[in-house]
Amino acid sequence: MSIYQDVIGQLPILKTYSHGTLVFAIDEAAQRADVVVALQVAIEKLIEKFPWLAGAVINKGSGPGNSGTFELIPWPTSASSINRVLCIRDRTDAIPSFEELMVKKAPCSKIDGKLVTSHPGFPQSYEDSPDNPAPVLAIQASFIKGGLLLHFSTQHNAIDASGMMQVIQLFSVAMQGVEFSSSAIKEGNRDRSRVIPLIASGEPIKDHSHLRRPLDLSPPKLPASTKWAYFLMDGSVVPIIKAAASQGEGYDPSVPFISSNDAMTAFYWKCIAKVRACNGRSSNAVSNLLRAIDARKAMGVSHEYMGHMVYHAATKMTLRELDETPISAIACKLRTDLNDVNNKFSVRSYATYIANTPDKSLVMYGGSYNPDMDIGASAVANADFFHSFGLIGAPKFARRPNLAPIPGCVYFMPSEGQHVPVLVCLTDDDMEGLKKHPEWSKYTEFVG
Repeated sequence: MSIYQDVIGQLPILKTYSHGTLVFAIDEAAQRADVVVALQVAIEKLIEKFPWLAGAVINKGSGPGNSGTFELIPWPTSASSINRVLCIRDRTDAIPSFEELMVKKAPCSKIDGKLVTSHPGFPQSYEDSPDNPAPVLAIQASFIKGGLLLHFSTQHNAIDASGMMQVIQLFSVAMQGVEFSSSAIKEGNRDRSRVIPLIASGEPIKDHSHLRRPLDLSPPKLPASTKWAYFLMDGSVVPIIKAAASQGEGYDPSVPFISSNDAMTAFYWKCIAKVRACNGRSSNAVSNLLRAIDARKAMGVSHEYMGHMVYHAATKMTLRELDETPISAIACKLRTDLNDVNNKFSVRSYATYIANTPDKSLVMYGGSYNPDMDIGASAVANADFFHSFGLIGAPKFARRPNLAPIPGCVYFMPSEGQHVPVLVCLTDDDMEGLKKHPEWSKYTEFVG
């Protein structure tokens, strides 16, 4: 097994890319040549210490009943061109100016994914071939009037969202002309095959059969008119929401701690459940909240490790329960369900289950998902984007561009000054309902 072949990144559904766009203010054309040189130098520094980032992801050995393995390899000689990693584009006439993005607070609708990257985002996949392999990392620098959009695309079998944050961090270090730390180099290049030790045959293992996709399961019907949009939450109310979720009626004293993410997730879930009930869903309908977990902490793995370490916690409640239950009780339930799976035994069991399933296309990512009722929640609140990138300074915004919809998803983004961006993907009627929800609208501003 290659040292760059991990276990839980082997799901075929991950044959896609994670995405992140940083928006910078720069001087006009006079500075562009210097910026391009600085970006190219930073790429060279990054690849020198992490050569696998300039490689490709291929699938080997797939066939009937076997999904094969996803492997990281050096850029193949069969490719029609070399892999430069960095792509430069002039989008002056296609993307709004930096000034307009500033005024409108960088709405998702103004950052067209097709203009800032040539790679799809989840749930869309891509087609590759020997002459057109899938790069591990692709960076596109798109110049706009008065600004620069620096977009990172990372292949999802190879690098998870936290790993992409580390790639961005490393790139900023290179842009500053600073040497990478020895720990970053060690963790970034470590043997992935040993990060999650599998459980030996015959030993107890946690049951993950609920992740097996029924053979007769049809793809879920996507709701019509679904779109992404940002809300800006007033950062000063996050402690207020956390306080409400950490005490009072419904609080479970056996739960020792409620995080800000627990509280914000509970608050959003309760609000959108009310909206969906008002929009005609049955109050007895079950909403399943799938919460992405970074398993690094549970496995004692450094945050500088870039491989795939995503696990999920699931919590189910009916719309009526969400409406009638205090936010503290919802937050306690979310925290309890997360604690039940965020441990070494659960993660090792999950990895072992995947490794022992020849056809990994039968393994559902997080479990069954009804896009009309369920919530897929993720948070990168601790990611640090707003620091120096050398010549181009610090970014003003960090955004996920407007890509294919993932109905029901919500992302809690890193704070931007006094606000916390919250990215949601909802149907038109749910989006309008959320904008008018008395509690949600009290604390947030719709950006789009």
